[in-house]
Amino acid sequence: MMRRAQFPGTAGVLRWDMEFLGQILSKFGTMILGPPARGSVSDEGSGWDRALGPLLILSFCALGLGLFLPVLRVDKFFVFTEQFSIMDSIMTLFMEGEIFIALVVLLFSIAFPLVKLAQAFSLWRRTDIHSGHFDRRLKWLGFLSKWSMVDVFVVALVVFSVKASAIANATTEPGLYFFFAASIGTAAAIGLIKAAAERLRNGEETVN
Repeated sequence: MMRRAQFPGTAGVLRWDMEFLGQILSKFGTMILGPPARGSVSDEGSGWDRALGPLLILSFCALGLGLFLPVLRVDKFFVFTEQFSIMDSIMTLFMEGEIFIALVVLLFSIAFPLVKLAQAFSLWRRTDIHSGHFDRRLKWLGFLSKWSMVDVFVVALVVFSVKASAIANATTEPGLYFFFAASIGTAAAIGLIKAAAERLRNGEETVN
């Protein structure tokens, strides 16, 4: 009697795919970033944990695009058209003497997102999850996360103030969406790092 061929189920295929993808991402990350610290989420994680690296990299790239690409196109009197990026807006505010507003926008649209990304990267790849240093950094990152949408709010407020002007017609540009995507991606990465660390500390396996 001929035996029927056995094929792996959907769960088995997904498990194999994620492990294979995880190995590729791990090797690629080591080539670019160097070996992860022993005991870090990057070192001990598996499966979907491997997606944290690409997520952080994509968030960083999106932030760069969001800062330098135009976030707003302004049509004045239906004749003159100008495009503004976040960097352009900060430079313009400094040149016009609006130092305080320029510093606020600089702090929440550039410094704040970069600090969040740097801390998230350090927790993911450079910090042992079993150390007290990890807990201190996670607590600090949790404090930053409470203000995770302030950067988006500041940029949205600038856009709204221009759009509300009676002398100009303003249209949002791709840079604004990249900036929003960077903020959301960073917040998602922070949540995933915290969940992965708690799971790995408890000795649970990643659900693939």
